[in-house]
Amino acid sequence: TVLGLGRFVLYVNGKRAHDDYFLPLNSFVEQKDSYKLYPDMIFGTRAYPCKFDITNLVHKGINNITVLLGSGCYTGSQTYFGNTQGKMGDPKVCYKIDLGDSVYCSSTKAKYSKYFVEKSEHNAGEILNFADCGMEIVAEDYDDSSWENASLALPLETETYEFSECPTDKLIRKIKPTVNALGGYDTSINLTGYPVIVSGGGDIDVTVSETLNDDGTLNKKYTHCQYLSFKNTKKGQRLMPLFTWLGFRYFTVKGDAE
Repeated sequence: TVLGLGRFVLYVNGKRAHDDYFLPLNSFVEQKDSYKLYPDMIFGTRAYPCKFDITNLVHKGINNITVLLGSGCYTGSQTYFGNTQGKMGDPKVCYKIDLGDSVYCSSTKAKYSKYFVEKSEHNAGEILNFADCGMEIVAEDYDDSSWENASLALPLETETYEFSECPTDKLIRKIKPTVNALGGYDTSINLTGYPVIVSGGGDIDVTVSETLNDDGTLNKKYTHCQYLSFKNTKKGQRLMPLFTWLGFRYFTVKGDAE
C-alpha cells in the first residue's frame, strides 16, 4: 500500500508495479485558507492510498522498492487540491508492504535523492534532466549508499484515508503519427496523452497544439502553455513524461530525435 504526495510511480526490482497512471486520484487532501472564499461549500478532505499486488516481483533476500515522486495536486504550482494554505510543499510518501507474516513500513531507514525530473505539472508539462542519472535508479542492483536517509513528515490534516473505487487512468491506445510538409507530427485526432521520443542525443524540446495555423505551423493559442523538455539525453534513449498528460493533436520536436 502506497500513499504518494503528489504523483508517484512504484517500481519493484526494476519493474513497474502497476499500469495505472497519475496516481493518486485527485482529492482535497487538506483544508486550505482559499476554501474560505466559498463559505457556502463544504470541502471534505481525504487521502487515497493505492494498493498493489507485488507478489511476483519480490524474491528472497534484498529487494529494491523505488517510488518516483513528482508534483501534482499536492506539491506543484497547481495545488488547488493540495496542502495547507496552498503552499508548495515537498513531495512525500508512506508505504506498507505485507509479505505473509512480515510487515515492512516506511521509515527513516529509506533513502531519498533528487533525480532526473527537474519539474512537473500534471496538466502542463515536464522538464527531465538526465545529466546525473536516468532510469537506472530503479534497477534491482542500484547502489543508493550515497543517498540521504528520509526524514519524518507531519501527518496530514485530513479527515479520512480510503481506497477509491474510481477507475484510474490507463494507456489504452498507441498511435503512429504522420509527418507533415514542415516536419511536424499529426496524430490524426485530438487526444490526451504524450509523444514518445527516441533521442539522437543532446537537448530536445516538444511543443504541442490542438490546431494548426493556415500555413501549417502550430497554433500557439491552443498549446495551452503545455511543454516537454528533455535535457542531456543519450543517443537511443526513449523519452516520455512520467507525471503529465497533454491535450493535443499536433506536435513538433526540436533537437536530434524522432
